[in-house]
Order: sequence, then structure tokens, then C-alpha cells
Amino acid sequence: MDQDEELAKFKWILVVGIALIMTGCYSLNELRYAVWGKSVEAKVTGAKEVTNRGRRGRTSTALRIDYQFSEAGGASRTEHDEVSTDWPLSSDGKVTVQYIPGAESSSRLLGHSNMFSVYLFLGCIACMAIAVYKVSLYVNDDGRSSKKRRRT
Repeated sequence: MDQDEELAKFKWILVVGIALIMTGCYSLNELRYAVWGKSVEAKVTGAKEVTNRGRRGRTSTALRIDYQFSEAGGASRTEHDEVSTDWPLSSDGKVTVQYIPGAESSSRLLGHSNMFSVYLFLGCIACMAIAVYKVSLYVNDDGRSSKKRRRT
């Protein structure tokens, strides 16, 4: 194996490692909601379309829903979530929210999750496992071929 090929493999492992760290951070938030999240019905206090400016001057429109709810311990919280403009709102003025008890600004509308990052994280773990397996095969290879030569 020449150095260029080894360098290319190292770069791929590095890229997958960085992607693993980034997607892990986003997946950690989903894990927090899965482990400690509680669901409760909240009263909608406002709903309006907002325009968000992104990088390079790009704009996107979202629906900001303000709501108020009480935690299981009795503490009242007023928070908001931004979802796509076609998000279905009930006519009775109530929504179900998922929140993490005791953590301010950690609530979202039930169903507004980011599972794409979790799937990407799992894919990165699989790629890293394959890379570690291949590296271990390379390190443990003593240069002999696994096929026996035939004598004629």
C-alpha cells in the first residue's frame, strides 16, 4: 500500500470522525428528550409566521407557536417553538408539548424531532466500526498471504 492511498484512507477516517462528533452533538438532544422528556398539554398563546435570515442572505419562513404549560411539579413555563408553516394546529387552542423538567427553553411541540441526525449518527458509527476493523486487519497482517500456494 503506498503512502497516497494510506493518506486518502486517513482523510476518510478523519472526515467520518468529525461527522461522528457533529451528529453526536445533535443526537444528544434527541436522547435527552427520549430519556427525560415529559409530555403535557399546553395552551397556545400566539401563532405567527416569522422570517428567519440564514447564511448568505437566505431567508426562510417558519411558524412560531407560543405556548404556556405547567410542569408536573407545578411550575408554569411560557416558551415557543418554530415549525414549518404547514404544521397542523388544533382549533381548540391547545397543543401537546414535550419538555425536559427543570430545564428552561427545552420544550418543543410533540412530533417536532430531528431523527435525521440520529440516523446519520448511527451511520457514522457503522462507518467508524468498519474503518477500525480494516485498520485492525492491516495492523495484524504479517505480510503472508492467507491463500496457500499450490506446488506443482
